[in-house]
Amino acid sequence: MTYKAEYKPSELLCPVTSKWVDFETAKEVLEERSPDRHCCALVDMPHSAEGEASAAARKQSCVDKMALDIGTIAEESQVVRVEMLNGQGRELVDPVVTEFVNEVGVDMCSRFVIKLS
Repeated sequence: MTYKAEYKPSELLCPVTSKWVDFETAKEVLEERSPDRHCCALVDMPHSAEGEASAAARKQSCVDKMALDIGTIAEESQVVRVEMLNGQGRELVDPVVTEFVNEVGVDMCSRFVIKLS
């Protein structure tokens, strides 16, 4: 399907904002913001001071509610939420979960369970 990239103009749908973005612009954004995973918002949404505080609170809430599969105990999978971890557990897990939420977006992160091994 690489031949489709030769058709111009080409656009990609932003997975976060659901807006169409010019392919070349989207490619630059992906390479700059997420060179390894190629997943991030392709369109910057306008921010206000109040909106940014609300977005930060929403993101932190998503991190806190993120489900983690911590393995099996007696043949049963154990899933916990980040907010259930103690301070030491949070120190280990928060950076990874925060990066994940930043990559997939707040709206999508509740659909995932992160498997820890």
